[in-house]
Amino acid sequence: QAPAEDPGRLFGNDVASSFFAACPAWPHRPAPAANAVPLRSDVPALLLSGELDPVTPPRYAEQVLKGLPNGRALVARGQGHGTLTAGCMPRLLGQFIDTTDAKALDAGCLDTLSYVPAFTSFNGWEP
Repeated sequence: QAPAEDPGRLFGNDVASSFFAACPAWPHRPAPAANAVPLRSDVPALLLSGELDPVTPPRYAEQVLKGLPNGRALVARGQGHGTLTAGCMPRLLGQFIDTTDAKALDAGCLDTLSYVPAFTSFNGWEP
C-alpha cells in the first residue's frame, strides 16, 4: 500500500502507488542462495552509470567490476539513471559491440557532459 498523500510532495504519491500496485502479484519466496554469490566472469563487460544515479550508483558498478577482469565501468558525468543516449555513449557502445574490448575505449568524451538541470514537471526540464 502506498503511503498517505503528503501535501509537501510536489508530485504526490502517483509514482509510488504505481510501484506498490505490483506487490500483491510478486512472488513471495526466498531468493536462491546463488543470488548472494558475487558475479565472476571473463566475458567482456561494459558497465554504465550516471554520476548522480540514485538507483544504480557508480559504486555498485565498481563492486561488480571486481569479478569482471575483462570489464570496465564508465560513469556519465552529471547524469542520472539511464545513460545509453548521453553524449558520446552511443558511439562508445557501438565500439564496444564491434571490438568487445571495454578497456580500449577512449571514454574521455564523457567528461564533456553537462549536468542535467533540475526539473519540477513530469514533462522534464525546460529547453
